[in-house]
Parts: sequence; C-alpha cells; structure tokens
Amino acid sequence: MTGRVFEKGQIIMGGQRVGAFTLRCSHPICRNSADIINRSSIKSCSAAKLRVGFENKGWYVGDRISEDLCPDHARAALEERRARRRPHATNLKLVTTEGQEIMAVEPPKAMSRDDKRIINAKLHDVYINEREGYQTPWTDKKVAEDLGVPLAWVVEIREDLFGPAADNSEVREYLERAEKAKADAADLLAKIHTQIITIEGEAATLPKLKQLAAEIARQLDATNVTGQRIQRAVAS
Repeated sequence: MTGRVFEKGQIIMGGQRVGAFTLRCSHPICRNSADIINRSSIKSCSAAKLRVGFENKGWYVGDRISEDLCPDHARAALEERRARRRPHATNLKLVTTEGQEIMAVEPPKAMSRDDKRIINAKLHDVYINEREGYQTPWTDKKVAEDLGVPLAWVVEIREDLFGPAADNSEVREYLERAEKAKADAADLLAKIHTQIITIEGEAATLPKLKQLAAEIARQLDATNVTGQRIQRAVAS
C-alpha cells in the first residue's frame, strides 16, 4: 500500500483528548468510522501496522481513502468480487493437430490482496479467539466453502492473523462424549477380562470338584451301610 495516508486527529476518551488514526467508510450513505488510538510516537504507527489494525476490526482498507469500507459494506463489496473470482484450478480440454483430446490444468491463481481481505473479513465475523477458536459451526473448511476459496488460503490467513483453528463447541462436545465413551468401554472391557479369567479358573477346577463330591458321596454311603449293620447287630 505505497503512499497510503491515514487520517490523524484526536478523540475524547475519559474526558481527555487522545491522538488517534481514523478510518471512514467511503460508501455514500454510510457514516461509520473506526479509530486506532495513538499513544506512541507517530513514527511507530506505520501504514502497514495501521492497515492490519483496521483490517482486524473487519474493515476493508483500500489503496486510497475513497476505497475504505466499514465491515457491513465491505462484506457486500467483497461478496460481489468473490462471485467474479476463479481461484480453483480448472481442467481444460485441448485438441492436438492429430485430433487427439488431452487435458491441461490451469494452475490456481495466487492469493491476491483482495482475497486476503475477503478471508480476513469473514474470519473476523466467525472466529472468537485463540482459546475458543471458531464459532459453531464454523471451521477452516466451512469458511473456504462459503467464500469459494482454497482451504489453504483460509488456513494461512487464520494462522497468521487470528490463531490456532482450535475447534467449536459442537466439536468439543462430540470429543468429550467420545472420550467418555472410550473410557467407559475400556473399563467394561477390563471387567469382562476379569470375569473371563474367573470363569476359566472355575471351569478348570470343576472336574476336580465333581470327583471330590463323588468320593464324599461314596464315603457317605459306606458310612450309612456300616451304621445300619451296627444297628441290626445291637437290636438282635
């Protein structure tokens, strides 16, 4: 943005005048404006830093003051530009001099400044912060599909200007349920293994228990027979 000049003035804050840079929407019926407070030396407020600051507020910063747009009008203008773009690679059918058809791939176009601003404006609307990530149900992929741009472009802008993708509340809820289900399944599996070992141990001792029971029964029968003989002998 060579030669871009930002309006410098003052605003009232806490009853005091504070230096600030102001951006005004160029739409003919819009009165929106945005300020970036200047508490340091004017030399530290470069045009590049100011542009990033205003873009992080959702503004479209043009090469000239007459191109600046507030977030509301920026979205409408950028959507119109987006509809005219073809960022994806396109397969083209070519015919050789021998009449053979071959396919040629048109390489995807590089991300332009307008593309970056479009993605930045969208992310400003749907990205909460570095800790929470996207609003539900937005993701990198959904933003790319909504804007009709390559996923890699969204990832690049989001990582450079906003932060990690993180996730959204639906994804977190699903992952929490999955983790709980996994823990419950692991606990149940451990209990099943314990029961299997117990049952297998009991199965191994069952024949011995049957044999012991049969021996005890024989001894009991023999004792009964002996007792009966003694009773008859006493009675006679």
